[in-house]
Amino acid sequence: MSTEQAKGCWKGLNPDEQIEAALRDGLSEDTSGIDRNTVHRKLNEKTSQPRYDAMLDFWEAYERKYPRSDLRNMEDMKHITEAVGRSTPGRLDKELKRATVKTVRNKMRKLMSIWQRNTNLTIPPEVHDSVAPYIKDVLRYKIPLSIEEKAPTFLTIEKFGMRDFVMVVGLECDPILAETPVQLGSNAS
Repeated sequence: MSTEQAKGCWKGLNPDEQIEAALRDGLSEDTSGIDRNTVHRKLNEKTSQPRYDAMLDFWEAYERKYPRSDLRNMEDMKHITEAVGRSTPGRLDKELKRATVKTVRNKMRKLMSIWQRNTNLTIPPEVHDSVAPYIKDVLRYKIPLSIEEKAPTFLTIEKFGMRDFVMVVGLECDPILAETPVQLGSNAS
């Protein structure tokens, strides 16, 4: 079977023939040119990227102050976690103006993620998995961090807007009287 026949259709080919077809199609026999770096999903440039970049900037500033730091080391991870907790202002805690446990956890998650993306190194599971309990059970009392949470918000017609609401639920709006929805298919007289 020719490569043209095999392209995009592996039916009828045994595994050895599949490999040969891939080689004829341009697969290199030499794997030395392939890098060992992990391939990561792209971050959303408008929402996620700025937050991850901010945590990378924080890491670089921390590394300038503590040059031998390595997030794979438990002591360094705890120290930078405390630095994040102490340097993050809080909005929910009106009295002490401290960050919340959730805020510090989210920032540390972003820091660990962007650090691993940029260095192509892996934080050991015992270090990675101890960050959240360290924040919740140790830093919460040491700094102290706030445990307040933002009140849940609900989608209401007032917040969503009547015109958007009627479009979503399948009602038709009179362009002049946008506040008066009319059921689709009804005859207005």
